[in-house]
Amino acid sequence: MRRVPALLVCVLAALLSAKPAWGADFAIDLKVKTGKAAQIAHAHKAGIGSKPERRPVLEIKAGQRVHAQWQLRCSAAAQPVKDVLIHFFVVREKKTGQAALPRLDKTVTVESALSMDFKAGAKTDGELDFVLDKAGVYLVRLETRGAGAGSETYAALDVIVH
Repeated sequence: MRRVPALLVCVLAALLSAKPAWGADFAIDLKVKTGKAAQIAHAHKAGIGSKPERRPVLEIKAGQRVHAQWQLRCSAAAQPVKDVLIHFFVVREKKTGQAALPRLDKTVTVESALSMDFKAGAKTDGELDFVLDKAGVYLVRLETRGAGAGSETYAALDVIVH
């Protein structure tokens, strides 16, 4: 049997007993509505090994005004979380429930971002109106970036434009 060096055992023990640096947890509520139709999406974790959840779907007519409204809360953080990017975008996709994120290139219809610091319990909200003129399927997503290693938080839904 081969012996494991004492230093390696100490390093492994320290890694296994240390609290992981996953960063802060965020709660997100994203509501998208037009006229009387509305859908709400809540926070999910994006990270290695996470499985995308089924997204709500909102069907609208081309040219209708769409109102997106969100609230993002830092629900757990021992230390302040600095420079969190809050990124909202609407991008064309091939089909509803598409697992892979579309490229954020010329297919982006609407985009907004801001960076801010969070203490535990801090929150921010926002809203944005836009019009989708062309028929197709669109992903509406609000996400955090830079909140911590390992995973980010997002809320997303699909909009089908007829």
